[in-house]
Amino acid sequence: MEGVNYAAVLYGTLRNWRSKRIGPPFIKIGKAVLYPIEELDRWDRSNLISCRRISIAPFCADGIEGQAD
Repeated sequence: MEGVNYAAVLYGTLRNWRSKRIGPPFIKIGKAVLYPIEELDRWDRSNLISCRRISIAPFCADGIEGQAD
């Protein structure tokens, strides 16, 4: 995903997620913990929540909701 700032997720949050085995997949080499960009992108897409659009009823000139004149 272009434009996603993965650094915005706090280090402590990632550490907490790792301890609970939730969050994006990671690689551990010794004490180093690495997150492949492809895995972060995949994890982001799997957690995408779609919202539905709603239409807002127009207001009359007097500010009361209803049909517009």
